[in-house]
Amino acid sequence: MRLKSLIPNIVSNLRYIGVISLLFAIGVLVLEVIIRRIYKSIFPIDDIGGICMYVVALAGTPYAFLEGRFLRVRVFIERLPHCIKPKLEFIHLAFALTFVSYLVVSWIKMMMWSWKVKDYFLSIKIPYWPLQFIGLISLILLAIVMFTFFFKKEMK
Repeated sequence: MRLKSLIPNIVSNLRYIGVISLLFAIGVLVLEVIIRRIYKSIFPIDDIGGICMYVVALAGTPYAFLEGRFLRVRVFIERLPHCIKPKLEFIHLAFALTFVSYLVVSWIKMMMWSWKVKDYFLSIKIPYWPLQFIGLISLILLAIVMFTFFFKKEMK
């Protein structure tokens, strides 16, 4: 399989992890509501919901960028002269790629610190680093997708 098709396949499969996480969060929430009617709360629903929303957000970000589905406010850019638009988009994309690259480096430092001190969620005893690893994979894929988009745009 070529690299050109490998990255979109990985990004597409990562979004399914986000979908599964969302379905899991909905299932746990429904179960929690039913159990609260009968007994009392047995799940730390705030931690579980937070983890699931974290996975949904980070797992879907590279796919959303790949598909061009981010909401963009173009009111300012559309009013600019046509010769300035590509330059401004280039600057915007270069800034975004720089930011994501910095975020990847910072994320690695954060994940290594969590691994080193064995940090975990207090109520559910799950370590932080596996979830941070999912976030790291998502951010690396986002950086790769942005990098390829950046150079496709630059070649035109």
